[in-house]
Amino acid sequence: MPVPPVIVTMKDDIRRQVCLTIAENGGVDHKTISHVKDIWGILKELSDQYANERNKKADHGKWNGWTGDPPDAPKGVGNKHKQMLIRKIYTFSMLKNRTRIDRWWKRLHDFANRFQASKTAHETTEYMEDFHIGVNMLGSAVPLLQSSARSEEDWIHIVRYMSAATICLQPLLKNQVLCESWASECKDFANSPRLRSVFEYTLTVKAVPASTCTVMLPTSVPDWKLVLNSVCHGSNFQSDFLESESLALSNAYPKAAQECVVHSECSLIGFLESKHGDDWDNIPALGFIGVSKLSCRPGYNWVEKFNTLGGRRYITKGTHGKYYWPWAMPTLQDPTLDIRLAAAFVESVRSSYMKFYVLLGKLRIPTDSTDALLRSATAYTEDDLVDAILRSRREFKERLMLIGL
Repeated sequence: MPVPPVIVTMKDDIRRQVCLTIAENGGVDHKTISHVKDIWGILKELSDQYANERNKKADHGKWNGWTGDPPDAPKGVGNKHKQMLIRKIYTFSMLKNRTRIDRWWKRLHDFANRFQASKTAHETTEYMEDFHIGVNMLGSAVPLLQSSARSEEDWIHIVRYMSAATICLQPLLKNQVLCESWASECKDFANSPRLRSVFEYTLTVKAVPASTCTVMLPTSVPDWKLVLNSVCHGSNFQSDFLESESLALSNAYPKAAQECVVHSECSLIGFLESKHGDDWDNIPALGFIGVSKLSCRPGYNWVEKFNTLGGRRYITKGTHGKYYWPWAMPTLQDPTLDIRLAAAFVESVRSSYMKFYVLLGKLRIPTDSTDALLRSATAYTEDDLVDAILRSRREFKERLMLIGL
């Protein structure tokens, strides 16, 4: 389901409540909260239907305490709810979906036509036949999705076309037909006997307030030199390294005060680690943060360093490895932990910055530590520093900005 970073807390007492805490860059829109509640309501209805169908059978008792995969969904049950889910998900992310269609549809359609015209009949494989069927199904769905007014009958056709396209094109285009995939996954979730009890809970949604901070940057070339000297202490530079890098940074960021938004995943953790004076303060959240896309590198690093503090641990599904500006990190309520976390995070960014410039030949670490640093850079696949050389220089200059040095 395309929503911002979320985390679940469950209160397993007589009130049987589940709390979904949501964070979003720049604050959570009320439409997001309404969307989550709508999806939950649809799944709750669907779960009730599946449970009723299971209870009609003589062997319904076997599902008590079931820990395996869900059974096959009863034929015809859930089709209406799947249509509702696709409609809700697509409508909620309308702008993103239309942008996606505009970006890839014409190129995909042109490629399919050119390929069809160039191949001979005996070269046709079952796989390529599926590809063309899938493209044709998408071709039928796209005009309906692009329409500003869609009837109930249009949505029935959209669901049919997208379901067929997903089956045919899943190996190639799974990231482009996710509305149908999300709806199918939601149906499976509602059909699971093991997860049935979840929908007996009352849903509460909490929104993390928007969080920003002002980062003060150096305002002159000499000040940037001091920062770089501190970052690269204990290393030897090329003769013009400090001068050229300091000048480039000074020109790129002439404004001293930069207003930065806190990473949503980090803001979520900061919120959960704080007290808010309600019944949820002393109930630990589940440790997995659900995200609709991979975390950026500094946000992911911050979570990893937070997990070394000895308290509650959190995980996300990974990082795409990129750095962005201007993002900031939250301040923890406990000042001692905040200082420890800041120091660990700064050191991780400093180390990555130095590894990058060692690989470029701009820096040299004395004695045998250069080899050790290079081996570490090559082995540390999460930073993926070798591939990072191909990225722009500016992205890596932003590593300094992100920590507010």
